[in-house]
Amino acid sequence: MAAVRGAVILAAGMGTRLRPITETMPKCMTEVNGRPILLNALSAMNRYGIEEVTVVVGYCGRAIIDAVGERFGGISVNYLWNEIYAETNSMYSAWLARSVLEQGALLIEGDVLFDQEVLKLALEAPEYRDRSVWLADRFGPESEGSMSISDEDGRITEVRIVRETLPEYRDNYYKSAGIVRVTADYGRRFSDWLSAEVERGNTNVYYDVVLAQHLSEAPMHVCDIGRVPWIEIDSFEDLREAEELFQSRKHLIVVMDGAADLPIAELGGRTPIEAACAPTINLLTKRGRTGLVQTMYPGAPLDGITANMGILGFDPTRYYPTGRASFEAMAQDIFLDEKDMAFRCNLISLDDECQITDFTAGQIPTDSAVRVLDRLQLGSDDLELYSGQGYRHILVLRDAGWLAQDLEAAAPHCNLGMPVSEIMLRGDGPAAQLAERLNRLMVDSISQLREINKDLGTKADMLCLWSPSHCPRMPSFEERFGVRGAIVAGLDFIRGIGVATGMHTKEIHGATGYLDTSYREKLKYAKLFLIHNDLLFLHINAPDEEGHAGNTSGKIASIEQIDREILTPLLEHLERRYPDKYRILILPGHYTSLKDAQHLDRPVPYCLSGDGIIPDGVEEFSEERIGSGEDTQIFESTWLVKMLLGDQPPVEKLDGSRRTCG
Repeated sequence: MAAVRGAVILAAGMGTRLRPITETMPKCMTEVNGRPILLNALSAMNRYGIEEVTVVVGYCGRAIIDAVGERFGGISVNYLWNEIYAETNSMYSAWLARSVLEQGALLIEGDVLFDQEVLKLALEAPEYRDRSVWLADRFGPESEGSMSISDEDGRITEVRIVRETLPEYRDNYYKSAGIVRVTADYGRRFSDWLSAEVERGNTNVYYDVVLAQHLSEAPMHVCDIGRVPWIEIDSFEDLREAEELFQSRKHLIVVMDGAADLPIAELGGRTPIEAACAPTINLLTKRGRTGLVQTMYPGAPLDGITANMGILGFDPTRYYPTGRASFEAMAQDIFLDEKDMAFRCNLISLDDECQITDFTAGQIPTDSAVRVLDRLQLGSDDLELYSGQGYRHILVLRDAGWLAQDLEAAAPHCNLGMPVSEIMLRGDGPAAQLAERLNRLMVDSISQLREINKDLGTKADMLCLWSPSHCPRMPSFEERFGVRGAIVAGLDFIRGIGVATGMHTKEIHGATGYLDTSYREKLKYAKLFLIHNDLLFLHINAPDEEGHAGNTSGKIASIEQIDREILTPLLEHLERRYPDKYRILILPGHYTSLKDAQHLDRPVPYCLSGDGIIPDGVEEFSEERIGSGEDTQIFESTWLVKMLLGDQPPVEKLDGSRRTCG
């Protein structure tokens, strides 16, 4: 428990060096990274048990009273007015609050921004418990102004004003951090010294000068705050430095979609992750904490959309709009009304017996696909066809009259080798007529494409509709988690989730979702988005595509590219731009089996590394090495964002059936 329960904040000054910011507000209300200096101090005191705070106001004091009021959390807030703030200095404001200091209190300068750990030192460290302490940092070559010198016991013996470079900087030279904690006995003495100065009319000096004049009469010790950050803000230069020093921690989620796999015989019983040369992934694993997380949910499709919605903190059983097409539509600024229905609309390849041979139409380029779609005739005004990326496109049925869940559809990538008759839409009851209508459209596209390809020569043989979905209604990511988020992804449906939840995202040139995706562009936007957002979701789809294609070497190559072209330069950027202020969460979104090109319902490994994370001793990122113990605890993916931000996930083992692909 803290030895003191009260505090005084000196906030009467005019802050002239920060004009025009301080034209209509006191300096203590200046925002640093969007939050006023004063509220930072109050939050710290609320955390460490201060019950009553007296704010000495003067210049634009009403702005403080209106913003804070009479309570802040568990703190009762009182105000004293320094009516002659333009003619006096901090010692006079301290004198006005002398009755509080006489009870033992914190004395805090209103223009000091500090990490909350600073107060923890002053209020909870046993060595300072019965002492009056002056919180201070080491006085170095960059310091100037008041310098305190302490003896071997930490007692301040002298205070000097330093304006020049010193011959040496000793370990017992200190710079005031603008916070003093006084005991009741010292507070009464301090009150007497202040009163004596006021009687002499000496009111335009700093309170530190008064303390310095009486060092021999009562002990004042240094409380060395070490590397805990703090800064006094007097100028625009200080403000810029403060915003860099106190920038919020950056949080990254890197999803290697579909990277997890079963052991492969041709790899000597290793998985692609284990076979890949991924030094940065393994470095982060050594530095981090690992475990298993369940990314698939009962009642939701065994698919990437389920995994990624959960990883972003949104329960797919609650918010999944039956299919991914509506998210893809939102990513393309295609807006849906409540009664509209959107479909994934893939161009696929067939053999002579109308069996699916390639769900990507030979990796059809986007420009070729657009030319194909431009020639297709839909035969109805309520059907709208929108081009997307490669083989992936969107069909919208306006005023459908039925819910998306009334239709059953099969994913083409999960039905390679199957005749198209097996993947036709099915509808229950009256929705059967809608299914029949759309099935006729798909069958008709075969003959249309046969004619179109006489000119264009593509491998697109059929328009395949699947993943029917309605307009999603989701809460804001920022409202849900309290941080601004951004998404970097090559897939429309991932970016669509971002649009639906108010996250910052955009279509990135060259981001294809395949092995040839532009890692350089993704890396560039990852860095840019981190400037204005506190959480970045970086999705790389190439491992999933290579898994569906059964390409072992391609899947390994995709993991190595992620390590080499994304994680290695990204980690270097974080170390340089946000040292000690970042966390990275790495995981495969789900398993994609090279054996049968299917998604698997298995918990995936994750690694969380960075600020405040204690390594657990795992040396290598691997499906087998992470979470292999019998006591391994598995939690739902919706907890990952909370864990990344600092919360502890619940301890639970998840069971239950999962739906198959599609």
